[in-house]
Formats: sequence, structure tokens, C-alpha cells
Amino acid sequence: MSSGRSCPRLTFKRTVITDGAFAGIHVAARDDSKQVGEISTRLWDTKTPYVAWIEVEPDRCRQGIATRLYEQAAAATCEVMGSPLASDTERTEASQAFWAKQVARGRATCVEPGEPSGGPAINNPTMPATGRGGCLYYQLKSCGERVLGRSKHSRRRRRVR
Repeated sequence: MSSGRSCPRLTFKRTVITDGAFAGIHVAARDDSKQVGEISTRLWDTKTPYVAWIEVEPDRCRQGIATRLYEQAAAATCEVMGSPLASDTERTEASQAFWAKQVARGRATCVEPGEPSGGPAINNPTMPATGRGGCLYYQLKSCGERVLGRSKHSRRRRRVR
């Protein structure tokens, strides 16, 4: 939220998908009547829910919407699937930054060190294969991780001169 804009009041619509290969959870974020972001999870090896994609409207970035979508998806995967949320192996720089913060704050861990080996996203200019942090995928440590943004107590205080 470095742009100075505050996180808007959002509503979330959660949809559980039970259709075989596409089993997972989809969460849409709305501000008034407009959808401003969405996240979708899928199941890895039928037991580990991971983020298949996350997207926020470009004019709504840096407002905490993606973090709130991750929080919604994490809560939903724990409630419905009984397992903490994991990252995908194909991450944008913004997604990588989110997961790196979760590791630094002790909320997530690198489950499998390494770098992506290939695939369609590797050659996609909108999702460069840089900045993956040497981790194939991350996972939240527990289903107790409900707040993934900065807590009120951890905000930096400005020095008064």
C-alpha cells in the first residue's frame, strides 16, 4: 500500500468447484458492483491446495486487494480442503514478493527448493521466470494463518525530528 491509497471495503464471493481436474475454490473480490480481483485454487496431487492464479484490476493494484484475496483463499482451503494453501510454481514478481514476505514473517515455508524447469509461463513475457527466490513452491505453515498482511502493531513508526 505504498501508493497511499487505503484498502477498499470489499465483499467476497466464494465458489467451491468439485469437478475432478478443476476441483478447488474460486474467490471473487467486489468493490460495490464491480469485480476488482479474483483468486483460484486447485488441488495438487489431490491433497494440497495451491494458487492456480490471482489477478487484481491494474488500476486497483497496491491497495491490499491481492493480500485479502490470499487471506480468503487460505481460509477457504483450510475450511473446505483441510490443508494450508500453497503457491504455484509459476509466480509473477508480485506473487513471489508476497510469498517471500510470508516466509520472512514466519507464516510460510519453502516446501521444495529449486527453480521452475520450463513450461508455457517460462517464456511468457508478462510472467518472467525471474525472481522466484530459489523455491519451487511455498506453503503456509498452518491453517491458523488468517491475517497475511501487515499487522497494526508491525507498522513502521516515523521518526520525529
